[in-house]
Amino acid sequence: MELEKDIKLGRDAWERVASSTWWNWDAGSMMFFWRWALPFQAKVRDGTPLFIYHLSLPVNTSKEQDNPFPMRQEQLKEEVNQLRTKSYIGPGFVLSVLNYFGVPKGETDIRVVFDATKCKLNTTLWTPNFFLATIESNMMNADTETWMNDLDLGKMFLNFWLGLMKRSDLMPELL
Repeated sequence: MELEKDIKLGRDAWERVASSTWWNWDAGSMMFFWRWALPFQAKVRDGTPLFIYHLSLPVNTSKEQDNPFPMRQEQLKEEVNQLRTKSYIGPGFVLSVLNYFGVPKGETDIRVVFDATKCKLNTTLWTPNFFLATIESNMMNADTETWMNDLDLGKMFLNFWLGLMKRSDLMPELL
């Protein structure tokens, strides 16, 4: 079972590499989980597990508000469609709709922001930790020979998956 997951997700990662160009991950990117330290490989491959505070998750079916600026609305639609095309968002059972909106990025671009507060998902789910290096932890490893770089990683956070759950684990009363 573990080997099957390794092969399936490893193949997906390499297919994304093969579809990339010099400057762009045209098919999206994915974690190279096998490059992580052994104790973390399965966690990186399978995603961050979620824990539920309450017995059931909130249900939100309200439609997203249209952006009052038609050009921005079209950009937002294109960004979300790219997330679908690159398999960051996929089909499946939806209990609650997550709201999102666009924030201007520079003069002509837009960044999608997902808002899990309106649908009350933020108050229902939690995860024990999410490691992200701080400037302090990076500086502890720096010396006079260290080179630093400022890098915009774009949609990097889309590589940190949420763990998959069965519908029966979320709301047994729906079965």
